[in-house]
Amino acid sequence: MDDARARSNSGPPGISRSLLRGSVWTVLGLVIAGLMRMAIRIVSDLAFGEEALANVTAALSVATIAAIFGASGISAGITKLMSQLDGEGARDRLAAFTSYVARWGILLTAITAAGAGLYGTVDATIGRGGSSLIISVTGVTAALGLYQVGKAITFGETNPTFYVRLEAVGFALFSVTLFVVALMGRDQAVLLPLIVGFLPLGLVAIRRASRSSPGTKGLPKRAFFGYGVVGIMGSVAGIGFTYVTPLVAGFVAGIGGIALIGACLAVLEPLYLAPRAIGLVLLPELSRANAQRRSDTSALALRGATVVASSLAALAAALLILERDRILQILFSD
Repeated sequence: MDDARARSNSGPPGISRSLLRGSVWTVLGLVIAGLMRMAIRIVSDLAFGEEALANVTAALSVATIAAIFGASGISAGITKLMSQLDGEGARDRLAAFTSYVARWGILLTAITAAGAGLYGTVDATIGRGGSSLIISVTGVTAALGLYQVGKAITFGETNPTFYVRLEAVGFALFSVTLFVVALMGRDQAVLLPLIVGFLPLGLVAIRRASRSSPGTKGLPKRAFFGYGVVGIMGSVAGIGFTYVTPLVAGFVAGIGGIALIGACLAVLEPLYLAPRAIGLVLLPELSRANAQRRSDTSALALRGATVVASSLAALAAALLILERDRILQILFSD
């Protein structure tokens, strides 16, 4: 009977209906987030030209790299350990831990945003934009950090539908702000829509940090910082290399080089969707299963998710390889 019940609660092999449903919701949220990053590049190019596209690309690169050493680096540990505490039924410790990690996330975000601003003063591309661009880079880094912490907490609370709603609200605010900036011709404010778009999820981190906490005794602090170190190393080896490329291109080929890499990164956004979505949903699922000593369930979910993610990513990669020039020329005139 148990086997029959397990089969009835399954989609593809190893993927439960809840995991599949969560993945679909998460894909939707990540599509919205990807559209926001793509739109800011396309509209900045169309409305203000190649230099604005280069500024947006450089700012996103600096913000993403800086966030790796803060919010992005600790995000997996936040989701994993929150889910583990939930799986153990430790509700009081979960609430205290959520406040604890939110406060650490805000602190690290403030530090990395200051670091991004300092880097902007010595970077040739960002420096050419003057103090307004340096301030914008600092603001985008701060907003991105809070966004990453808020998203990690949302998935630690196993609430992908809430995540999608916040992404949708952020995209609506982003779209209105981007329209106003483009209509007014304010290229100095081209990064403001991103800051506004990141705020709804960022407020989750602020709200959780403001909750009263009974203390930090008994919380998995050592594990949290351990996962943070591993997360930073993994992010540097992955997305860190990707976002260093535009900055290097600026030294080699100036504004044109950064703009070209920015256009390519916009087109490559779909490749992140399938593995990122399934990974975000899978991490809390695995953490709960392991906390409840259900290692067989974890193994099946991991195997099934890998098959699904690889298949979807392969299709997207094939399309981009075959039609890369056509896609780039449609989105970016130069």
